[in-house]
This record gives sequence, structure tokens and C-alpha cells, in this order.
Amino acid sequence: MDRFGPDSSAALAIERVLTPGISHYRVMKLALDATPAQIKKAYRALSLELHPDRNQARGADEVFKRLGLAFSVLHDKSARATYDNRGGAWAQGGLH
Repeated sequence: MDRFGPDSSAALAIERVLTPGISHYRVMKLALDATPAQIKKAYRALSLELHPDRNQARGADEVFKRLGLAFSVLHDKSARATYDNRGGAWAQGGLH
């Protein structure tokens, strides 16, 4: 089985994150009420899965940048509140 082909888990992860309008919560597979510890844990797990050095599927660079952005917004209490108040949390259903 091709680890990075179009039907691989790596490619499906890339496709999920590149979905137009996806919320930061969905990028990180988190619920809206995720705790800081859950956010950090999700980031660590997803960064291992999506890092371009480990995930050779097309689009891995862009996805890793989006993961970093999602983490930076959700990990910062002030940025997260602003994001949530502007409706970002509810994009694409808001939940994973």
C-alpha cells in the first residue's frame, strides 16, 4: 500500500485540513470547549502526523502551516476569544 498515495491516511488528513472554510477547531479535531491541555496534546499528535518531513503527501507544507496557525489562535486565550466571537468556531460545524 502506498503510504502517501491519494487514498492513504496521509493524503486524507491533508484533504481534511484543506477543506475550504474549515475552522481551527476542526483542523485540530477539537471540541469548542477544549482545554489548553487538550489543545497542546492535539497539536503534538497532529504535528507528528502532518509534518512535511513525515508526511510526503502533496500539500503537507500548507497543511502544517494551517495547523500552526490553528494552534497559535486556539492556544492564546485572547486570540481564541476573538476568533470565537467572530464566528470562526462555528465554521463547518465547529466540531471535529
